[in-house]
Amino acid sequence: MGPSQPSQLNAAKRSIMRVNPQRNTSSRSQRSVYSCTLCRRRKVGCDRQKPCGQCVRSNAQDACTYPRPPTTPSSSRPETTSTAPIRSRPVRNTQNPDTAHPSPTTGAPMPINPSYNATTRRSAVEGHGPVRDNPVLSSPFGAVESRHTATPPISSHGYQGQGKQQTPSLSADSFSQSLAPLSFRGKQQRTRFFGRTHWATTLGMFPDLNAHLHDYYRNKPSPTNSEFGEYLTLKRLKHDLRGPDRRWWCDQQHSLKLKELLPDRRLAEYLMQLYFSTFENTLRILHVPSFVGEWNAFWDQRESQTDTSCANELFLAKLLTLMACSGCFASGKQLQSAGLSQRSLMQMCHNWIEAVATWLALMTSHAQLSVDVIQIKCLLLLAQQATAWEGDLAGMGSGSLIREAMLMGLHRDPANFAHLSPYWAELRKRLWLTIIELELQASIYGGLPLAISWDEFDCPFPSNIDDEDFSVDSPRLPLSKPPTTLTRTSFQIALAQTLQTRMMISKTINRVRLSVNYDEIMKLSERFSKELAHAPPELRDTSRPETTAEAVDSCPEFRRSFFLFLHYRCLLALHRPFFLKLAETLGEPYVFSRRVCVQSSLALLAQLEYSPGSLPSDQLVNEANICPHILQLKGGMFRDDIFHAAITICFELRLQAKDRVVDPFPGTISGYMDQSVFYQRLALFQSVENAIKHFECKVRSEKRATKVFSILTMLFTAIKSQTLATEEGSHSLDGSSGEPVLTIDDACPLASRRCRELLMEEGPNSPTTQTERSGHGTSPVMCLIRRTILEIIYSQLLWKMPQAAIL
Repeated sequence: MGPSQPSQLNAAKRSIMRVNPQRNTSSRSQRSVYSCTLCRRRKVGCDRQKPCGQCVRSNAQDACTYPRPPTTPSSSRPETTSTAPIRSRPVRNTQNPDTAHPSPTTGAPMPINPSYNATTRRSAVEGHGPVRDNPVLSSPFGAVESRHTATPPISSHGYQGQGKQQTPSLSADSFSQSLAPLSFRGKQQRTRFFGRTHWATTLGMFPDLNAHLHDYYRNKPSPTNSEFGEYLTLKRLKHDLRGPDRRWWCDQQHSLKLKELLPDRRLAEYLMQLYFSTFENTLRILHVPSFVGEWNAFWDQRESQTDTSCANELFLAKLLTLMACSGCFASGKQLQSAGLSQRSLMQMCHNWIEAVATWLALMTSHAQLSVDVIQIKCLLLLAQQATAWEGDLAGMGSGSLIREAMLMGLHRDPANFAHLSPYWAELRKRLWLTIIELELQASIYGGLPLAISWDEFDCPFPSNIDDEDFSVDSPRLPLSKPPTTLTRTSFQIALAQTLQTRMMISKTINRVRLSVNYDEIMKLSERFSKELAHAPPELRDTSRPETTAEAVDSCPEFRRSFFLFLHYRCLLALHRPFFLKLAETLGEPYVFSRRVCVQSSLALLAQLEYSPGSLPSDQLVNEANICPHILQLKGGMFRDDIFHAAITICFELRLQAKDRVVDPFPGTISGYMDQSVFYQRLALFQSVENAIKHFECKVRSEKRATKVFSILTMLFTAIKSQTLATEEGSHSLDGSSGEPVLTIDDACPLASRRCRELLMEEGPNSPTTQTERSGHGTSPVMCLIRRTILEIIYSQLLWKMPQAAIL
């Protein structure tokens, strides 16, 4: 045993004692600690400088702090129990008390906008990323201790007591020290994480083995190493006996297939720029300058006839999937110049998706654990929903993507990985938020339980910086920009401010047993509305004019519609179960949920007023200036949530038909109030009709959404007929209506016939469509389905209005 072995064994014993604290330890003198907090947590050597060399190399100079010297315990100090606080990391939380709200698990305050304090709360990797949450509150030990110990509540500044800096609690230090460095392995884009139940945690208790492995990985690049020569020979023999390596980069056939599917450079560049101006400004997946550099290198090599069959497979897969994401935004002018139509481009997108999915399936499982493959899978999930290629099964891909990302440790703070550069640390933060968002949307869309909870990850939020501000070789990241400065990451940071509440909503509503108090629903709704009110105005205000800075290389209308879409659908998911209870018990106090569901559904359907080509009456005379809109996306949640909002309005119209109508009393004010009721109902009918026309366009041009169109048309026709009969019966002398009331059975053949007519039409430029737009040649079936209550409502309004109001 070498001379350093006793000290290493003693260190291991002390580590075990820290994980399992014993009683009656107050009489034992505490050992003086000279290393900084980060070096002690990582268990690496510290040169005791300020900052130390280890922190300088990992770009964590601002996080290099030294603990205070231990105080001598007095003889009257009470006995320390196993649940008493021991050494822990200092909690850096400098948020404003006015911007804090309770944590869902502990009730302690947490920031609504943590990224806005990025200059004071720094990440341990690059020193400028905002902290996601208090690490004490995020750990499982912290939750246990908060329930079993009488600990004073943590103030808004992160310390216990009245502004006094004290030791926070047991949780943070024991949480980190129970995970050995072997639990965080790999570097840059290829990492692995092993949790507490993995055998790597037990191996961390053998310091001599850790030192041996550390020397091996440090000397591994050396070609001549006598100390590890025998093991390296054994490793090569093992690979030889296994046979040929089945790695993804050696599959020449599928590499050539990806190249064959690539369109010409002009169309590919157009679709790439469309993606950068839409999805990459919302859900961050790629680093734009790095990808553009790969783009230029690829085309230069292709023009020079250089063999790049194996080296650019990752780039080709990313390019094909991002082009599939933005294919639905392509304008007719650009497609005509490329000799394509919208339908043929969608077919190309489906071929790209299928080829990349097949290419991924041929990979080994270990080869898929890289940041590049995770990026490709995120792009693939977006492309499937954007092009309606199995978009309704996105929950399958997002669930497995969460597990793969956690195997790589993307859910953990990048500071835990000693060999991560600031570039890869920032990229992992963005990518993890995107993966969480994809899983959350899949959970809300499918009504499935969320695959992860808020307290199961501690990865900080990304910094509000542009991609051009840092590169792969950057030694450290620049300072995070203020929230008023718009960057490519501003959308993701703003979306992250409501992430915890939206995850709570999904967890609460999608339980197997919905046993929640309605007061909790009201609190969640109020908290969610307040957080949404703190969002940047350019994302939540539809009446805000677009500035020149926003219009450069971006699509503000797409970001705004996407941001509101994601939040309105979450608000609907929270209140819709209680709104639907009104069909059974009208006396229940769910009036607020009814109002929220109607307003949120109208807000979602109002997107049809801003979407180009969503209605048959739209004349797209200047397609070059059309900004991409979220409703141009083809399937998945982007299609079905519009349908869900429309049938929610239909349910409200049916409830109104059952409500008792009271004739207005004499007086001008009473007449005006009665008029407002009719105008509100008119808006509801018009919103559903706009949705029907929107799906008419989809059936005609895309040959999709036939089921959605048929069901919505059947519901609307039956409800409209019932409303007409109710209105006519209320004003007739005998209380009966003249026309028979249509039921769902009566409306079914009408809707099916109209859907068949739309499928037979050739597209938006067909003679039939242009005839309908000009107002001639409308079929009798179309007249029956599109007949609204407008004329009757207007006639009743004129009959009830005073003459002064009419004049």
